[in-house]
Amino acid sequence: MPGQNLRLNWHPPGFKPWLAGAGCFAAGLRQTVLPLRIFGLLFMVAAGFFLVWQETIIDMQSRQLLREGRLFGRLCVWRRHYPLGEFVAVTCRRVVRSGEAETIFVGLRRNTGRIMEVGYFNRSSDYSQARGLACRLVEATGLLLVEIKS
Repeated sequence: MPGQNLRLNWHPPGFKPWLAGAGCFAAGLRQTVLPLRIFGLLFMVAAGFFLVWQETIIDMQSRQLLREGRLFGRLCVWRRHYPLGEFVAVTCRRVVRSGEAETIFVGLRRNTGRIMEVGYFNRSSDYSQARGLACRLVEATGLLLVEIKS
C-alpha cells in the first residue's frame, strides 16, 4: 500500500453517534427541579462528546499517524500527529463481558506499552471484521500483530 493513506473510523459501520447525542440532549432538557437540572446539564455535556467523531489516518508517505476529532464528522475540533516509529505492534484485544457479550478493540501499541485504540466491534460475529482491520494495519505499518484476551 505504498503512497496511500489508510483511514479508520472509531465507530463500527452503522453506528449513529448523533442519535445517542440527541438522546442525551433530550434527557438533559427535560429536567425542571434544580438538582435534576444540574444532572440534566451533565447529560447535555455528554451529548457534545457523542457529536465529535474520531478518525485515524495513517499517511504512508510521511510515515505519520494523524488522529482527528470532528464535530458532526465535518468540523475539525482537535488534531494530533504521531510518528509511526512510536508504535511497536498492532493489537486485537477481546474483552469478554457477562454472558456472551464481547467487544473487540483494534489498536496500536506504543513503545511505552500503552495502546491507542483505533476501532472497535461489539459482537463476536464481527471478529473477522476486526481481524481484517488489524491485518490491514499490519500490512500498512509493517508492525507485528498481537492478540490479547482480557
